[in-house]
Amino acid sequence: MKNSIRIFAVTALALAAMAPAMAQVGKTKTLAPRVAAQKSGTMKKPVAATNQVSGAVKGEPKGKTFVVASKKGTYTVDASKARCTYKGKFFSIGSLKGGTLVMVTGPAKGSTITATEVKVTYMKGAAKSKPTKAKMTSSGH
Repeated sequence: MKNSIRIFAVTALALAAMAPAMAQVGKTKTLAPRVAAQKSGTMKKPVAATNQVSGAVKGEPKGKTFVVASKKGTYTVDASKARCTYKGKFFSIGSLKGGTLVMVTGPAKGSTITATEVKVTYMKGAAKSKPTKAKMTSSGH
């Protein structure tokens, strides 16, 4: 009888100690997507913020680098890997002149912008395009 009480007590203590562990067996932890990505190594590194600066080109470009004066300050633009356009067509950085208005998009580090896109918005001395009118034919169409 004493032995059966001891066995019962030991079994009850063992079951009580294992109960929390057994309760966890059916549950799985779900990590937040960001934590899961960090643990798996698939999380992308943060990208530098993309800035957009509009202003006038100061002086002549030196290679693929030029300076833009804007309301925010003066920026040195590295356009070596940028797509440059004027009126929707590709445009050469070497054709920029002082006073040309541009809109530069790309990540900035201090006062230097590594341009991904340069749009020429106004070019000094460029001919203004005039809308064309369609001619009416004698048939009235």
